[in-house]
Amino acid sequence: MHTDHVGKVPLLFKNNFNGQVITVKDTKHIIKYMWEDSSNITGGVASLLNKYDDTDKFEPLYDNADIREAFNNTIELDFYNEYHLSDDMYLTYIPAGHIFKSGIVVIDFKTSHKRLVYTGDLGSDNIPYYFVEDRAEIPNANVVIAESTYSYKDAEEITPHDDRDDMMRKIKNTLRNNKTVLIPSFSLQRTPEILYFLYENLKDYYGEYEVFLDSPLSYKLFNRYRKSFSKLQELNHWDNFNVVKSAHKSEALCMTPDKPRIIVASSGMCVPYTRSSFHLQSILESSGSLLLKIGYAPISTDLGRVFNSNDKVKICDTDYDILCDKISYSSFSSHIQYDEMLDVYSKVKANNGFYLVHGNSNSKDAFADRLNEVASEENNTTKFYSVNRNDEIEF
Repeated sequence: MHTDHVGKVPLLFKNNFNGQVITVKDTKHIIKYMWEDSSNITGGVASLLNKYDDTDKFEPLYDNADIREAFNNTIELDFYNEYHLSDDMYLTYIPAGHIFKSGIVVIDFKTSHKRLVYTGDLGSDNIPYYFVEDRAEIPNANVVIAESTYSYKDAEEITPHDDRDDMMRKIKNTLRNNKTVLIPSFSLQRTPEILYFLYENLKDYYGEYEVFLDSPLSYKLFNRYRKSFSKLQELNHWDNFNVVKSAHKSEALCMTPDKPRIIVASSGMCVPYTRSSFHLQSILESSGSLLLKIGYAPISTDLGRVFNSNDKVKICDTDYDILCDKISYSSFSSHIQYDEMLDVYSKVKANNGFYLVHGNSNSKDAFADRLNEVASEENNTTKFYSVNRNDEIEF
């Protein structure tokens, strides 16, 4: 239920959709926070465009009334609880292991005895998560539609335990040198995970330091997670932990000279003019400060440009020398990786085909070929296909 999966749902109601939205239990309030954040962002962009264009033709994608309509028509469903969609059609969610309460969709057609499975994004069994259910086994079906985000063979090897040990060594070294650690983080899932990781590893660290959470959306979601996970309540008693609630205090934090501190801020990609982007600008020329990248960031984003540059970078029309230390860790990913995906998918039986979506076209094609090879070696007759927008599947 990251925004790229649920962000346009209120737009359906704005355009007179009168049906129901079905999601997994304990997620509708989380999704509502995502919608509200998206509405605020698109509303701000529309206001700026109207100002510079001297017009009123731009408007947010949807407003609070559309969000209320979507929220009031959202139904929550427990995992493994079959839900009656129509006379012949039944829906069941099973855990996808990607983020908290993410689900694989299983649709059964009772009369024809056929089954359709849509995985959505899948998590990895090889990456330790604090707040995610274990991924369920993908059931056999007539048709399976599955993600292929990391379907390229040269995807970086994931070494979560080594990465976490190395990351904590570098963080403590930076704090001992009275410098700043900046961790741009996605608000949903990644921020609760990284905050608890910091707490678990620093609660008995007696050096001087502070930890700041700087993101209104992250704080809302963090509080929601605390209702479901008692271990997050431990942060209530962490004297080093601070929440930055106002834009004014965030700006003041940016302007404060380096101190032994860790700033966890969104957006996770340092999109221009977000809080993490401003913090990024404040530490780039601070020798000895540390920038940690713990998620995907394309080169079109501020964070992506920094990690694809050696000595200089332009952010928000200003040139900066890159003097801070920077390091990227891939093992905080929420996605299943190449080798594990190959092993899991090749064992699934799908009589009418297994279809790959949500990935780069070139890597998907090669991955489908490799899946067909491995499945054949294992005497699995399933055929694997790479498909694109507007392709039709006969079912």
